[in-house]
Amino acid sequence: MATGPETHLFLNKCRAKDPRILLRDCAEYRAKVGDDAKKPLPRVTLFTTTGQSFAGHVVHVLRERDAETVLLHVPDEARPEAVDLVYVAAERVAAVQVHDAEWAAPLLTGGEVARVPSEQPQSRLQLKREVREIGQRMAKEFNAGVDVDWDTLPRSDVPNLNVLDLARGVETAVRKVLRDKLGKDAMKGVRRILLRHQAGARLTCEKDHESVLLVLDVDKSLPEGLDRVVEERLTGAL
Repeated sequence: MATGPETHLFLNKCRAKDPRILLRDCAEYRAKVGDDAKKPLPRVTLFTTTGQSFAGHVVHVLRERDAETVLLHVPDEARPEAVDLVYVAAERVAAVQVHDAEWAAPLLTGGEVARVPSEQPQSRLQLKREVREIGQRMAKEFNAGVDVDWDTLPRSDVPNLNVLDLARGVETAVRKVLRDKLGKDAMKGVRRILLRHQAGARLTCEKDHESVLLVLDVDKSLPEGLDRVVEERLTGAL
């Protein structure tokens, strides 16, 4: 991450957490991103109350009865083929250091920073071209296209990936809605689905004559299971 203002802005969006809650979040993050090479897993060092330290990646956190255990994958550079695991009693964790924190930005900022450095956004011009292609494809298949209220978007290119993912999610959701006669009847007359950015807004959907307005803060992390959430909102609005 660049030094100076960008680092300052990133740090302003980070939030303090209980170390054990952070470890649980790391385990959930791993389960969510899987093996996505563009989203490397957070590398952490655990410091215990007995003075020991363990560095690696959180695999799982399990609570049984009154005891909570952290499973840590501890790679050994001298033995890259080996899989070494460490089981740490969560109650003995005094502190957690997160290395290269910008790569875990969505996790550490609670979604305020939506993307990691490897996910460089396309230009606004390229985004418009890709959204147009999706809209044309939808209009041909469904007789209802997707568009963006471009004037509402932040000026930076940072949210562009979210906007593209949202447009793709709308295409998938519409396809699922139209899978039966009830859905086709509900979508009858809808000619456009308009995506609009609104700071602080959660995903909402509202039908207005021949259009459906979908509002969301595209500057923050998108909801988990985006296709499913968009389908639910769209179904509720029809």
